[in-house]
Amino acid sequence: MNQTLADLKSFWKLYSRFAVPYWTQTLAIVVLQFFTGVLKALQKLSLAPLLYFLAQGKSEPAAHWSQLNLGNLSPSLMQVFQIDRSDLGQVKWFCIAAYFTVAILTAVFALLGQWLLLRARTAISRDMTVAVHWRMLAMPYKFLRAKGTGDHVSRVTNDILRCAHSIDAVTRGVLQALAELCVYAFLLFKTNTTFSLIVVALGSLHFLATNKLGRRARRRTTELQEQMGATGHRLYESLKNIRITKLFAAEKYDSTRIRETSERLREFTIRYRLAMFLENPIRTVSESVITCVAIVYAFRLMVTGQLDFNSLGMFLGLTWCSIHPVTECAKKFVELRSLAGAAARPLEILDMPNTHKDGAFDPEPLQDHIKFEGIQFSYEPGTPVLRNLDLTIPKGKTVAIVGPSGSGKTSLVDLLLRLNDPDQGRILYDGVDVVRFRQRPYRKRFGVVQQEGSLLNLSVTDNVALGRKLDMARVSEVLWMANCEELVSQLPSGLDTLLGDGGHRLSGGEAQRIAIARAIYGSPSILVLDEATSSLDSEAEHEVHKAIQRVAQSMTVVIVAHRFSTILHADVIIVLKDGQIESHGTSQALLETSPVFRRLYELQISEFTAHQTS
Repeated sequence: MNQTLADLKSFWKLYSRFAVPYWTQTLAIVVLQFFTGVLKALQKLSLAPLLYFLAQGKSEPAAHWSQLNLGNLSPSLMQVFQIDRSDLGQVKWFCIAAYFTVAILTAVFALLGQWLLLRARTAISRDMTVAVHWRMLAMPYKFLRAKGTGDHVSRVTNDILRCAHSIDAVTRGVLQALAELCVYAFLLFKTNTTFSLIVVALGSLHFLATNKLGRRARRRTTELQEQMGATGHRLYESLKNIRITKLFAAEKYDSTRIRETSERLREFTIRYRLAMFLENPIRTVSESVITCVAIVYAFRLMVTGQLDFNSLGMFLGLTWCSIHPVTECAKKFVELRSLAGAAARPLEILDMPNTHKDGAFDPEPLQDHIKFEGIQFSYEPGTPVLRNLDLTIPKGKTVAIVGPSGSGKTSLVDLLLRLNDPDQGRILYDGVDVVRFRQRPYRKRFGVVQQEGSLLNLSVTDNVALGRKLDMARVSEVLWMANCEELVSQLPSGLDTLLGDGGHRLSGGEAQRIAIARAIYGSPSILVLDEATSSLDSEAEHEVHKAIQRVAQSMTVVIVAHRFSTILHADVIIVLKDGQIESHGTSQALLETSPVFRRLYELQISEFTAHQTS
């Protein structure tokens, strides 16, 4: 029971957050669905006068609507509509007209309710998607690294889609069934309270059984959604690295991994479907039990003279009609419990505390320096990536960061760009802690060029401007500064050419020059080059270096690189080892004082010599 209340609380918490802007539509949907359920009940009851005539009923109309029961329902209807109870023709056509009229009204109400429901459901689903995605964007970068891309995509797509289906379960299913049940319950209780209480008791037993099924369905749903995320991530990883797979003839290995993941997904799907299906046989048994009890008890009432033949037929018919709403509510309850597992995953993101918060100020262009003081940082508790790090980046200087793989170079840059915040210490921008700045304006002070794959499947213009206010004169200017004019002129549609995922329609050097143009489009104070030429051949690297030299003349430059041709002329070179600064200085000084720098240098010289010899 505690888990049930927790699920309902989570469900309400999630939907109250997103349904409030659509409260008028929601209220209209509730009203329409309720009246649709009432009309469904009235459509069945509209045939009661015909049964009354055929059974030669003798009861009199009710004096007041509150006195209605199954015995006097038919004569009461015929009195209201002035139908002669002894005229079969009038009774027949009245029942046909009433049945058809109520059917049309039910269809109209149902259609209007479904239209409003679709609009509200899709709007809420859209808002959930945007909110969860925005929340992910606001989280520290290490949060996104902690789980696979496929898992995050699954939360934004599959989980939210299943959450949206629960709106149907609550409104179209439960509300209609409850409204229909209210009509039947009123007439049954007015006819025989004892039997009605027996039906309620049997229905309650059905709910208790389905509650246990609901707990199992919730667990199975959570397992299934998590496995769907894992499968999505593995597929994403496979397709993203398909070139590597082919180059190493690893198709069979990759296919085996996908098969293993898909097999686990199959197993979880079977468990989930079985958990959901168990409600069907339980419902069948419950319906049979209630029907049998109704038959036995109704005939007993007839034998004792408490029901006539007309009331007996109505009693049995209405009892049978009331079974469906009861079991429908139980079925939807199981669905809601299962959907609680899906709702918990986006809710986990939305409620997760975010330590990566915005400040209140916008930074001015860099005037003096950026300073790291006592920085400690880790992705996993107890495993520091950077330790006791102190570093100063003066304005207008070129600072290079080198070190072996895993020494913390990229982590240092991520802290500089405030993609992550340090666990200890602080980063000062002109003497102000960067956490006091708003993140987006702060990052706009930087222009970043990454190693590769940083272009999107957009036009040249959109890749250069990328979310910023479009200024075609500035686009042309930065393309010239990045030495891209000839490149753009050779593209089939010029500036409107789509570059493909990761810029695959361009060579590596061409893509990097477009990336440089994008980096300087916003007139940043600091240019960050994160392994910007490491994947290029010598000629492409030379062209990119020419572009960098042209754009970086009056900027502060931070270079992360392992190619010494990129960093030898830096004003200061920072050497990292095991998350700490091993030494710093000019290249000549470091060759004499830094064992790490000297070893990296000698390795590159030997590799270059071996390449030249071969």
